[in-house]
Amino acid sequence: RFVDLETREYTVALGDAPAARFIHDFSLGVVQRWEVPGTRQLIAEGDALRLADVPVEVEIRDEDDPASEGPVLRELGWIEQAWFVLMDPLEIRRIPDTGQLVLCVDRNDPLHAQTEFVSRIGFVESLPLHPNPALRRQGAWGLAPLHRMLDLDGWRHRYTTGEPQSDGVYLGAVTDRPRRGDVPLQMGPDGRLSTPLLPPRQWTRSVLELARWTSAPLKWARDLDESPVGLLTERLRRARTLREDRAEHLAPRLCGWIAASSEPGHPTVALYTATHPATGDQLVTRSVWEARDLGYVVDGVLGHAYDPARSTASRTHDPSGSAEGPAEIPWGSRLGRKRRRCGGPGEAD
Repeated sequence: RFVDLETREYTVALGDAPAARFIHDFSLGVVQRWEVPGTRQLIAEGDALRLADVPVEVEIRDEDDPASEGPVLRELGWIEQAWFVLMDPLEIRRIPDTGQLVLCVDRNDPLHAQTEFVSRIGFVESLPLHPNPALRRQGAWGLAPLHRMLDLDGWRHRYTTGEPQSDGVYLGAVTDRPRRGDVPLQMGPDGRLSTPLLPPRQWTRSVLELARWTSAPLKWARDLDESPVGLLTERLRRARTLREDRAEHLAPRLCGWIAASSEPGHPTVALYTATHPATGDQLVTRSVWEARDLGYVVDGVLGHAYDPARSTASRTHDPSGSAEGPAEIPWGSRLGRKRRRCGGPGEAD
């Protein structure tokens, strides 16, 4: 499954992304390329997904070709109709915000919890195959948990690797030495995380964005049973000192190594980075929805952190950290109370 980060449009394809604007989101599983007994052909017709009653000959056409008439048919393989041991159910689900229909599996799928069930269309072999081997490397291949911390004094997020943090949000794990396909996760002098895939964003303060952020509690404070005057006063006070609070520099350092992309056999989770338009704070999260619900602008994907907790065979890995995160983020939209959460160990929303 692939996603366009700009439009949040999802699509499914066999193998590589169907267009350059899509990036890998999740590996749903393995399907048959040809018909075998007990399978049905899965067809994508435009945005619709259906199982064919009889085999369909799919003509390869370019969706952007002006000469193309009607929805373009795409074959998505042959789906098992009977469950076998260690197979995952394949479901059509609906995204509530957009109404788009997407394909999901119900085990370790980061989109599953954010969508509504429509129908079950069959079963697929997982990728990697169950039971997934635990990615718990020792010695030279050791893993260190990556946590997001809330800095209430500076009104920003901070990030740490190494020791588990009981009051932090677990984002995944980094390795201490690279393997093929890994990229370095670096912390800049301002505490922001970056990789070669997504260099640090050059943020500049916008007076308009700052004014919108400062006055925003007037619109929603009463819905939260909060005093709009108190929230407005606090934001006005913070607006004058926010840059000074964020100017506490940290020494540049290498945090570890993460995968450039999701790979079969290695449980990983995408790390999205987002910037607050008024404060400049960086939010690294496993959830695009969390960033947007907090009023952040998503910049892109830093890479894929290793996540042993997503392996069904991993029962000893204890990254600690909160699955829910703090109840409130005072500079976030609606104080962060309405946000969809980042997800805990073994989850990605």
